[in-house]
Amino acid sequence: MVSRRVWLVSSVLGGVLLLQGWIATAGRWSLAIEDLPFRYTTTIYAWQAEAFAAGQLHLRLAPPAELAHLPDPYDPAAREPFHAASDLSYFAGRYWLYFGPVPALAILLPQQLTGQPVADSVITLLSVLAVTLAGTFILLRLQARLFPIPLPVLLAAVLALGLNGPLLLLLSSPAVHEAATAAGQATLLLGVLSGVLALTSTHRGRWILWALAGSGGALALGSRLALAPAVVGLALAGAGLAWRWERERGARGGALLALVLPLALGLLLLGWYNWARFGTPFETGHRYQLTSYPLLREYAAFATPTHVLPNLGYFLLQPPRLVPEFPFLSWVPFEPWNATLCSGAPGARIFGPTIGLFPLAPFCLLAGLGPWLAWRGCGVARRAGWASLLFGTAAALAALPVLLQRWVTTRYEADFALLLVLAASAAAAGLTASYRWLGNGLALGLAGLTAGAGVVLGMSGSFGHFARHHPELWQALAAIAPPSRLTLAEPEAITPNLRVRFGEQIEVAGALFTPDQVEPGARTLLRVWYRAPRGAVLFLRLRERSGGIVLSEQHALPPAASWREAQLHWRLPLDYTRVRPPDYLLGELAAALPAAPEHLLPARDPSGASPGEWVVFGPLRLGWPFAWPPTGALPRSLAFGDQLQLAGLCLAPVGWNGGSPAALKVLLFWTALAPGPDRTLQLEVLAPDGRLVASARGQPGDGLYRTGLWRVGERIEDEWEIGLSPLPAGEYRLRLTVEGLAPRGDPIIATFSLPGASPRG
Repeated sequence: MVSRRVWLVSSVLGGVLLLQGWIATAGRWSLAIEDLPFRYTTTIYAWQAEAFAAGQLHLRLAPPAELAHLPDPYDPAAREPFHAASDLSYFAGRYWLYFGPVPALAILLPQQLTGQPVADSVITLLSVLAVTLAGTFILLRLQARLFPIPLPVLLAAVLALGLNGPLLLLLSSPAVHEAATAAGQATLLLGVLSGVLALTSTHRGRWILWALAGSGGALALGSRLALAPAVVGLALAGAGLAWRWERERGARGGALLALVLPLALGLLLLGWYNWARFGTPFETGHRYQLTSYPLLREYAAFATPTHVLPNLGYFLLQPPRLVPEFPFLSWVPFEPWNATLCSGAPGARIFGPTIGLFPLAPFCLLAGLGPWLAWRGCGVARRAGWASLLFGTAAALAALPVLLQRWVTTRYEADFALLLVLAASAAAAGLTASYRWLGNGLALGLAGLTAGAGVVLGMSGSFGHFARHHPELWQALAAIAPPSRLTLAEPEAITPNLRVRFGEQIEVAGALFTPDQVEPGARTLLRVWYRAPRGAVLFLRLRERSGGIVLSEQHALPPAASWREAQLHWRLPLDYTRVRPPDYLLGELAAALPAAPEHLLPARDPSGASPGEWVVFGPLRLGWPFAWPPTGALPRSLAFGDQLQLAGLCLAPVGWNGGSPAALKVLLFWTALAPGPDRTLQLEVLAPDGRLVASARGQPGDGLYRTGLWRVGERIEDEWEIGLSPLPAGEYRLRLTVEGLAPRGDPIIATFSLPGASPRG
């Protein structure tokens, strides 16, 4: 007869596993790429498995031959014309995988037997299922051997373990990054499970379990090297516990050897793998990856202690964004929630959907009770407290690498969230030893919030998971969702650049690009606030100032009776032989009803005037978001009042005639420090004797992008041309003034020689 406890735990665990599969497949119950339009999955591990099968370590994909002739192939601007792969390492003229090799080795045999590539979405789903099972069995073993875990706490722990937001986010956009993270967690928790079984076993052959524990740590390092601090910490804790709990000295030595030997062997193999590829055992290829950021050039700034404090705010405390309709919660995209907290770490920035772990998975807050229970508790509470403290310390060690680096996204929280759930589960069990009803109630309540937020946001995913892959189901769920009392603030307070009605059914208020700079080949986000009770089809065009259209797309928006924010993503195929920074694009919007998308609705502004079917908004600045000022610019740090900061400039004499240039081109690189009114700028060329010989006056972007439109933290490229009359040879100076703002330093921003000498700072 199956006990009630076993039946309930099995039922909840089975339901969690089914929910994970449902979210991974967007309710379609198929992971086949041809059945599910997974725009955000990849087959990169399949490429590596193919390379292993062919007896080589580098990928069989051939990079463009032009990369070998570039001075810096890791500069995204330099390689843009050659269509190089992204998220791969480039070294010695070949592509390499900077992710660990273990997932590729795991799919090698199935891929060879079936002859079909195994998508990274399959690796992610199988790893997440393994994580949930391993974590549950860890808790079951702890409650059977070390301290009792009441049934409500155990059920709450299973819910929080399998349905927390960071874990479900991996399922909703299962590319190679998510596969690496999930595989690392699966092998790590399987190693922890083996260690717990070894510690609580009395069988003479438990050295096998210690060997499996060490092997799990080695496999975790081979999947995600960022787990190294957690693996080392858990291995040291396991060695200490084995030495203390093993009664016979011979058994102690065997346990330690079985634990350490596989781990050491795995490290040696990983070191050889790196040495064979990059000539050193300590390089995984991470610094050589091709990405939208010149990583190799600025690798020293990638991970620094200055990022830890602001990243703690991002990863632990950042609240979700509330929206007035289903799913009621939304990720915070690409922007900090606390500028003061972030100011201590220049360069740290959000690059993916982000919510802090504690607002997203409040069950983890219970882990904070672990140290108190270990110190003040007794008996069951004390043992549970020490177990919580052990898991919590491992979680802190797992979090250390992501706290040091400059990139922030909820996906990274999966590195430490699961260990923290285990710590919280043990702490909740210890709390119930003294306060049974309080412990059970807190565990169930916080687990319910964690699972609810995780499922809702897992369905949303990074880029509208269910809405894109199963729109019929998404709309059906939205139709039966309870109404929300939340109303979004009037969009005029957010983006006052647009307010228009299309026909009688669709209203748009505000359109905002994030990041502000439109990058070639990079994903760009447009945020639009709209109301459309019957839904809408939104058409978008980007047009050059000369009139040419560089992008044209359409997007279906779900019904929204109250103000709702829509986030539209695409990659811009910009041709920089036609448009080059620092130029500007103009955006145009049109709309139609879903029942008749071919018929554009007439537009009206608040005054009732109609511009036709297309409404202009913008401008959208073209620019590069990498080094600031860009490489090759003359660096300057000159503030004007508290509003503007000049970061650097470039000078270029043009139109040489008789040894003297006809004009001087000046490119200014600004950072907006604070909001303010429109300011007029003046550039003056001063002769060696101090006389004013030429000047230019106006507003940035020929008045198209005035300083009053700049937002705090925005980077602006501004091009000027100063006409010059024939000038004698000598040293000339360039002075910059801003109307109404006093410079905090010397307004002479550059000197240059005529004729023909290169400008110098």
